[in-house]
Amino acid sequence: MSDKVTIISSCERREVNIQHKNYEPLARRLVYSIRTNGGKYSDAPVIMYHSRGARPSDETIDWLSSNGCTVVEGEELGHNCEPVGNKIVAVNTPVETDYSLWIDTDMYVLDTPMFEALLDREVDVAAVGPEYGFQGWAGPEDVSTWNAL
Repeated sequence: MSDKVTIISSCERREVNIQHKNYEPLARRLVYSIRTNGGKYSDAPVIMYHSRGARPSDETIDWLSSNGCTVVEGEELGHNCEPVGNKIVAVNTPVETDYSLWIDTDMYVLDTPMFEALLDREVDVAAVGPEYGFQGWAGPEDVSTWNAL
């Protein structure tokens, strides 16, 4: 198992939200894409986070668990029924790897060599969210990588 990175995402079940997204099937597709196209990171630990008020179905929890995910319940910091603030809580989940990486549930790994190259790089990532007054993802030198992805 990869000891470099833990991937963190959301598996929340929300009946009503601003974007009318059902995050459960998105979470399953993300995990499937990592396990199928993640290359040397296909066995990376995956934490699927949900807040107390948005527990996924037992079927989804069972599927995620059977695909090597740890399902974690935690605090709800969202607004207007969106789990926006929960990303901040989720990425602060203690991990046993060198670092953790949040991947939104509407992202999918399709290009194995590019995914491996991205995770192999040393990227300086900052905290995100309005609480910090800015959004810091990667530096300007990483724009071409993100555009290619």
